Amino acid sequence: MKTLYNGFLQWIAGTTWGQFIAGAGEAQEDATIIRNIFIQDLYLYAFCYLLVFAAFALIYYYFILNKRGGSGFGFKLKYWFYTLLAAASLTIIVTTLTSVALVSRFHSLHTLKYCLGLGIINAIYLAAVFFGASLIIKKFSVANRTPF
Repeated sequence: MKTLYNGFLQWIAGTTWGQFIAGAGEAQEDATIIRNIFIQDLYLYAFCYLLVFAAFALIYYYFILNKRGGSGFGFKLKYWFYTLLAAASLTIIVTTLTSVALVSRFHSLHTLKYCLGLGIINAIYLAAVFFGASLIIKKFSVANRTPF
């Protein structure tokens, strides 16, 4: 998970983990703990959230909203996009809140940009997974023209 998230997170935060730790001054030990929490715990949690929310969104759109024999109103691209947007939003919220909860005891260090950055990265990855999986799953659904 580290390779999926670490470089991208440091780019979004605008600083490397080394700079974050060096800039912590006397709290360098706490900054190292925060880095380790992200690398050892939060990246895995974020990946699990990504998979769960993407799976639920795909199942909802292709097999619940557009079930066989249904009215077919959900076949439109806008409903596919709304489903993607809802899943991405939930991913941002849950990932950010989990990150904040795990590093909240280190309130003296400003970690919000890392926590929010992880949520944004996860939403971007979710969009890519949702799009890619949609190209495969649409063949097994009545919504076989969405997203294209």
